[in-house]
Amino acid sequence: MIKRGKYTSYNNKEYSIGKEGDDWVNLVSKDSKDLNNGFQPHPLDKAVFVKKVSRNKLDKIYKITPYAIYKGYKLSIGGETDGKILLGTGEVKIADALGFNRTDKYFYEKWIDNKDLKIMEEKEILN
Repeated sequence: MIKRGKYTSYNNKEYSIGKEGDDWVNLVSKDSKDLNNGFQPHPLDKAVFVKKVSRNKLDKIYKITPYAIYKGYKLSIGGETDGKILLGTGEVKIADALGFNRTDKYFYEKWIDNKDLKIMEEKEILN
């Protein structure tokens, strides 16, 4: 699974962040073991668990932006399914060199086997 969005560490474990308030965040987990740590089943999805935590109990909140390296090019990731990753670019020369299809006026995409690329992450500290 490719991580994207806001994350934090809480009790030495990384969690994604759901809803946020001025002084709190909802930590999101898919690990049922977190029920033992005060997490509750999400009302709309029982396979997801949430816990409201005060911001002052968190060290850092950061944003993760995934990208892929494919044939030497840094490309955006649009999605994933069945061992394939949807890569995209707005640069015509790169799209032409890699055989991407135009999907919008200024954007090109192509599904690539996961084994043919390297997935990387950029982390930006938000607080």
